[in-house]
Amino acid sequence: MEIDELRSSEQSSGAHLSVLARALIIVGSLLCAAIFFGALFAAFLAYADNQESSSPVQTPPAIESDQFRCDPDVIGEQDGPVVAVYEVNDSALGSLCFGRANPAVIGAWEALEVVAPSPFLEPVVSLAGYDFDGPVDTMAFAGPIDFRGLDFTVALEVDAAVADPEELRLTMMHELAHVFSQDSSQFFADVARDDCETFHNGFGCFAEESYVNLWVTRFWDQAAIDALPDDGSPDQDAGDERCLNDSAFPGSYGASHPEEDFAESFAAFVYGVEMLPDVQPRLDFFAEFPELAEFRSNARKAGLSNLPNNYDDCG
Repeated sequence: MEIDELRSSEQSSGAHLSVLARALIIVGSLLCAAIFFGALFAAFLAYADNQESSSPVQTPPAIESDQFRCDPDVIGEQDGPVVAVYEVNDSALGSLCFGRANPAVIGAWEALEVVAPSPFLEPVVSLAGYDFDGPVDTMAFAGPIDFRGLDFTVALEVDAAVADPEELRLTMMHELAHVFSQDSSQFFADVARDDCETFHNGFGCFAEESYVNLWVTRFWDQAAIDALPDDGSPDQDAGDERCLNDSAFPGSYGASHPEEDFAESFAAFVYGVEMLPDVQPRLDFFAEFPELAEFRSNARKAGLSNLPNNYDDCG
């Protein structure tokens, strides 16, 4: 099982992630919500072009809100797959900004809210649902909408979310791991690779004591880091090879990039997914941080531990 920015059962999803994430980061600097939603729509269309069946679902007219200007001409409501966009304010799901109320989108947020301590939800400022006709391999993705690393959006495919609620929980936790591991205290997007003395992911530099840099230092050797694509995208072919030869990875997608390794492992840790013994040191990493261990404690209190292992085992 793979929990990508685009948690996917297809090896090609990592490439989509790179395109989507770059698009979100570029347009985010404009700090304009209407332009952001236009960029989100463009990302959806870019993804749709890569689906075998990608007939867009027409969305209803926009709904005005106080915080966001959801202009249907900007979002492209005549052609796009976006069906609902909600504001997120102070770690709580807010008003509907665009489209129609969607239980799948609301449920996805509730799946996070019951487990994640509220400070970890604060960087998320919007939650979107999208829908394609026919089969898709993308359940969700997340990305920053500004260069400050303060504001993030999360988007999910509504049909996939309804079809597999347990996968949705793992997916949303995976996406949140990407969000909190790239907030402004962890990650500096304006640092060039040559000026970075820690791990550089192609977009910016991680702080020395950041979760991801500590993760890379502990679990990834320099040769594997040097072999990563310069654009920061996962390398699925290399991930397949690492997974084949090293049972310590939580699946082939986790083996494709350190940040995917981190997010895959974190989702398994939170929900008590039973993994191969060699993966245990990765799970133990999170227990070293009380604020991250709180996620697992909350999941246990909510009766959400021991989710089934749908990861593809390595080794």
